[in-house]
Amino acid sequence: MKVRDIAKLVKGNLLGDPDIDVESIADFFSAQSGQLAFYEKDGPLPSTNASCVVISEKHIDAPLFDNISYIRVRNPKLAFAIIGGWLNSEKHRDPKIHPSSVISPTAYLGELVSIGPFCVVGDSARLGNNTILHAGVKVGDNVSIGESCIFHPNVSIEDGCTIGDNVILHAGVVIGAMFEPARNQVPSPLLVAS
Repeated sequence: MKVRDIAKLVKGNLLGDPDIDVESIADFFSAQSGQLAFYEKDGPLPSTNASCVVISEKHIDAPLFDNISYIRVRNPKLAFAIIGGWLNSEKHRDPKIHPSSVISPTAYLGELVSIGPFCVVGDSARLGNNTILHAGVKVGDNVSIGESCIFHPNVSIEDGCTIGDNVILHAGVVIGAMFEPARNQVPSPLLVAS
């Protein structure tokens, strides 16, 4: 994943080369090329072999090394956890839209959205940045989905629903559906504790 995309993921300020590739995370002192680490302690930054380091906003005047990209954020530990979750997910998906999916022309898709095969995104639906829809997901009309969400296969979000940030819905979940009992179904008796 490119450092520029990682900075967008954690809403950080990127310093350095935006085209560096990061493949995994590591401890600050054991990190190697292609890895990302974080540093949150006060004082000058020690040297590291990491390709990218997540640092605190308090390191505004710290001298930086030329061969490392830095992402400056408010909470480096939280940003590191979010990045680690993204890089170590079951299967990282590059941002793309599968050609078999149907996306309304009035739908809004945020940055780095990935939409798998046979998905449907309805009229005026909004998908936040870094959201992933796996195969067969249905997003109804006027649905709002936050950032960094993952919807596993065959999730259905009915018209007008709102889903927040960082939500994971597992296969087959239906949000916003009306339950109508079968015509011959007898309602369960109400149990009242004494």
